Amino acid sequence: MPPQKEQKGIIENFVTILFSKNEAKWLFLLVLCGFIFRMIIAAHNAPVADEMVHGSHAIGIASLGPLSTITQGPLWFYLTDFSYSVFGVTLWSGRLCAIVFGTFSIVLIFLLSRLFFSARTSLLAAALFAFSPYQLYWSRIYMDQSLLFFVLLAAYFFIKDYRDKKYITPLSALFLGIGCLIKIIS
Repeated sequence: MPPQKEQKGIIENFVTILFSKNEAKWLFLLVLCGFIFRMIIAAHNAPVADEMVHGSHAIGIASLGPLSTITQGPLWFYLTDFSYSVFGVTLWSGRLCAIVFGTFSIVLIFLLSRLFFSARTSLLAAALFAFSPYQLYWSRIYMDQSLLFFVLLAAYFFIKDYRDKKYITPLSALFLGIGCLIKIIS
């Protein structure tokens, strides 16, 4: 009979994972904690003026079919309207775009930092972004978190492709354009 492998217990596996030097594990934990914090903050903050204006403008905008709004790009309104149609018109569903894109921005901060610095420094930058009171506070219905995600994504492709390939791929322009469709100020 072949020798049987000794199976580790749950605690031994957890300790092994905890003390490994796997940066993906730490990034995953940062993203998970950042998501949870953003959910808590979004659920416990009272609405502010911009939320009440822009959030209510998003209700049913897909059925109206406008190509733009008077003050902002249309994409955020369509994404928020989709969230309203799936989860109902609540403050939380209006803030879902900011929560999701703010959470994914943690990964982009890590990737951008990784272009210039070590993995430890990049994890520190991602942790500072994940738990920044400013970023957590703005994880509400406002469109800046969605805009920030696409601007960071455009910057990542711009820097990475120019550094590696010595030319700029259309991906950076595409994502910057999507950022403009969310909020014109990008």
